[in-house]
Amino acid sequence: MDHRTNTPIKPSDIHLDNLSYLSLNSNQLSSVPSILKFVPTLKQLHLHMNKLTDLRELCRSQFRGLEVLDVGNNRINEVPIALVYYLASLTMLAVNNNDAKSIPNWLGSH
Repeated sequence: MDHRTNTPIKPSDIHLDNLSYLSLNSNQLSSVPSILKFVPTLKQLHLHMNKLTDLRELCRSQFRGLEVLDVGNNRINEVPIALVYYLASLTMLAVNNNDAKSIPNWLGSH
């Protein structure tokens, strides 16, 4: 919401074509911001120390260029198997200190 004009912000209003690194650490986020799918050049996403419980928002082809994902110290209870398919360029995934009971075997095989 644009508080100056009291109108919703549309994806076409956002121009982050050159953004490659984004840190949203320690922001009390309860979900991955859906607006991130409109950042085509994002290579590193840091969401450490929030309140995330789900990573399904990242299971999209728009994130295929993401190389580093830090979601440590959240409340994530499951790492979706589809994540490896959609995040094909991923070289580093930090999921430490979450609520997941187990993590997929594929995490240690790449």
